[in-house]
Amino acid sequence: MNDKQEATMNNFNLPIFPLPVFLLPHGRMRLRIFEAKYLSMVSMASELGGFVIQLTSPEQGLSHVKWGSLVEIKDFNQGPDGILEIDIYCQSLVHIGQEKVDEQGLSLAMMTKFSHWSQFHQTSLPISTLGSVLDSIISQHEILSDLYRVKELRCAHWVVARWLELLPISLKVKNSFIHMNNLEQTKEFIESIVYK
Repeated sequence: MNDKQEATMNNFNLPIFPLPVFLLPHGRMRLRIFEAKYLSMVSMASELGGFVIQLTSPEQGLSHVKWGSLVEIKDFNQGPDGILEIDIYCQSLVHIGQEKVDEQGLSLAMMTKFSHWSQFHQTSLPISTLGSVLDSIISQHEILSDLYRVKELRCAHWVVARWLELLPISLKVKNSFIHMNNLEQTKEFIESIVYK
């Protein structure tokens, strides 16, 4: 990271991308970018060191959540249909401050990082079964296996976070685990679904 990026990251005035996407620290995702303002955001993110995905799903009552996933662009490509595809990596979670909208209609806001169990790496929680099932799911999915070439299957934080991202449950339920900042409770919830 250069000096300009470091200064920007300390100020945290970054663009916001509202999406029905739940992404925790160390999570990865591939996004397709086609709107002009978000193509501009990708250019800005390269200079600023990232952008923020704001969980948004009005039909699930999630229209103005005040947290987001601070992500950096790891790779980009052109899809077979000519649309830009970017691979992103979540660095941390952030509180979203007062938003302003630029002339293109792109929202920007001041960001403040906050701590969450999903960003840590050391734990004594037994995780082997959840880890092996997750490994199998990732291996069978072409995009996931491409994104997660390195898997931290012995780390409970990493395994539980990936399960929470991937499970087909409502975003409103997933959002509740941001405020219920407890690895053990999240693990028990996931086990209640996976082993049902």
